[in-house]
Amino acid sequence: MTDTIEDLQRRMDAAASALDFEEARRIRDRINLMRGGASAGDAAQADTSGL
Repeated sequence: MTDTIEDLQRRMDAAASALDFEEARRIRDRINLMRGGASAGDAAQADTSGL
């Protein structure tokens, strides 16, 4: 199952509410990749640690 941007937004908000800012950042980066045209699968596999 692939995540939609809306699903990821909810997960990012939940992570931020739980003060898990590193996870929120990773999810934010996935959202940005998807908005830029990457598929959900490609965005999930992308290494964004250096961004």
